[in-house]
Formats: sequence, C-alpha cells, structure tokens
Amino acid sequence: MSVRTSGSASLPAAARIPTGCLWEARFLLGLYWGLGSILVPVMDATAGPKQVTVVVYAAYGSPRVLYVSGRALEKKSQKPPSPNDSAVSNLCRSLRDLESDEIPGLRLQVKACGQSTEVATDSDGLFEASLAAGPGGEFTDSTPPQVEMAVVEGQKKVRPSRTTVSAVILRPGTIVLLSDVDDTVVDSQVTRKAILVYRSFLKNAAELKPIPGVSRLYRGLARSPGVCPAVFYLSGSPAGFFGRLRHYLELHEFPPGPLLLKNLGPGGDSLRDQKNYKGRHLRKLAERLPGVQFLLFGDSGESDPEIYSAFRQEHPEQVAGIFIRRVEAKPKSQPVPDGVLRTEDAFEAARHLVRMGLLGRDEAQAVGQEVSGGTPLPEEWKEALEEAVRNGPDGGSGR
Repeated sequence: MSVRTSGSASLPAAARIPTGCLWEARFLLGLYWGLGSILVPVMDATAGPKQVTVVVYAAYGSPRVLYVSGRALEKKSQKPPSPNDSAVSNLCRSLRDLESDEIPGLRLQVKACGQSTEVATDSDGLFEASLAAGPGGEFTDSTPPQVEMAVVEGQKKVRPSRTTVSAVILRPGTIVLLSDVDDTVVDSQVTRKAILVYRSFLKNAAELKPIPGVSRLYRGLARSPGVCPAVFYLSGSPAGFFGRLRHYLELHEFPPGPLLLKNLGPGGDSLRDQKNYKGRHLRKLAERLPGVQFLLFGDSGESDPEIYSAFRQEHPEQVAGIFIRRVEAKPKSQPVPDGVLRTEDAFEAARHLVRMGLLGRDEAQAVGQEVSGGTPLPEEWKEALEEAVRNGPDGGSGR
C-alpha cells in the first residue's frame, strides 16, 4: 500500500507520519523559529565567550601545495542518532543542522609540516587555506601531513581552540575514486521527491539504507596498488548535513576522505543546479591535482552521466573511468554518453574493475556476495566473475 503524492512519486505506507505527529512537528517548527528570532540576539549580546568547533570538510593536495577547507561553528552538544529516534526528533535535529551557528570573521592559523598561514572565515563561517611546501621540499604521501587549525588568540567572544586532521597527498599517476552520495552510496530516492524529503528530514544517519555492495567495493579499491586510500565524496547536499553524512559513511565503513557539499547561504550554491556546482568542483580538483586520474562514480537519477562526460571531454587524460548506477525510476533503455559504463549493481562495476586490473577476484567476490545476499555466489555470477578475471590484464591470475 502506498500514499499517492504529486507526480509519479509515492510514499510507502511505513513512511506515513501520523496526523498528530505532523501537527506537533508544525508546532515545534513554529516555536523553534519564533523563539529563536527573539532570544538568539539577546543571548548573543549577553553570553560569554563562544566555544568554537572547526569542522574540516577537506584536507588534500599535491606534493607541492596543500588545501584545507571547512567551517567555524559554535560548539553545541547533540546526542548521537539512534534507529529508535522519533520522526519529530529527527526533524528537529535536521533543522538544527541546517540552522548552524556559524562564526564569521574568525581568524584561524593553519599549520602543516613547518609551514603556516592565517585565514579569516567569511560571512557564512567558511574558510579555505592553501599551504605551499617549503623551498625544495614536498608533502609526502607515505606519512600523511598533520594539519592543525587554531583559533588566533586575543579575539573577543571566542575561546581558544584547535583541531588537527590528516591530509591526503596525491602524486601524479595516482588513481583516486570520486563518488556522488545520494543514490550512489545511500538510498535517497532523489527522483521521488516525497521520499527524498522524508528521508532527508525525518530519518537520521543511523536509519539511512546503503546501496548494497558499494562500501565493500570502495574499500577494495582503496586497498589496490596505485589507488588512493581516500575517497572524495562530491554531494549536492547542504553543508549543514556534513555531520549527518560523515556519521553515515563511518557507520557503514566507507573509506574516509574529503566531503564536498553545497553552501546554501546568500551568494552561495544553488539548491537545484547540479551541473555547474559539480563541474566547478571537478575542474578545481583537476587543476589542483595535476597528473591524478579520477574514477568517477554516480547514478542515473539526475545529471551525473552528463557532468562526468563533460569533465572527461575537458580533461580526458585525468579520467580513468565513469561508472553510473541505474536507479529504479530510470528505464534500462535510457541512453548514456559514450564511454560511460551504466551498471545495475555494485557487482557489475566490480567485474569491470577486475577487467581493468584495479580490483582483485576476492574483493569482487565479496562485493557480489553482499549484493546477492548469499554465500556462495550464484553459479552464473561466478562464471561472470571468472570471465572478467580471464579478460583482465593478469590473464586469469586475478591477483
């Protein structure tokens, strides 16, 4: 049974929100915004120094230049999400995430490997810094550089604090996996707007469902020789959902890595425009990471095939492959650009990566077992995997 909504989208009966719950959500939302507009200015004027949280979205670079980006926010406590949380609790959590208390004009000192620079956050609390290696020196990938960000002392209304993260260094010739998030690593149903809104606001990170086999596929790739152990995640979700998405990725054991999200503040990114947003980030990465090749993973729900294909036309030498997962709402007959591999599941992608020599037989088999939900693999899947191994560069060894 399902509840019909606008267009062709339908919301599962299990996802229906009781009328009383909706009324309570509306009441809490109105109360939240109403009291906030009155009390927040008063509290800001009378409060003591703020405790700062420096959230680092990305720390990566080439052997010559290191790039760090993130946001400075007021520190606030929030209990970890649970599968038992109510819809109203999840809604309030989502609203708090989006209505973050950023700290504009905050001066931060960024240090790594004996180099340092100072930056100030913009009106949305965002910052981006770059550090050049010392004369004749390089940042190494064997020992990831530790990047320290500290609040510059002497600033009014903030307490001193510091944050340390590990940076990812990518040498020319390295292959790095770059992945979309919604409907690529998490089942979001982007093409069905009612379900998308429901899962975005009334489900928390502990309740989101992964796409079968994808986490295991990414882990297998990250262990392959010549492939970067970190994954770049490029999502159209708002930056306020950073904590939610990071928790989801950790919960399902996805490889860590930079998480690039939209800034929806004034003058920031458009909520609907994916092509310009993702294209801009891809071009920036290509410029900053010369000689690096990207394995691009996305889905057929929106514009990933066209975005990735356009990027490959601009930088053909920096694209090792494009993998597009077909979402259920899109027909198998839907055309894709030349050179784009559309897959039905993670096991099909794994077999192709075996043929490319980027994934071993054992890793691909583990992906297939997770996708099929059984051990051992169905016979036809075994045969398909062995064929991929025979057609690979190792000619049957399968690593």
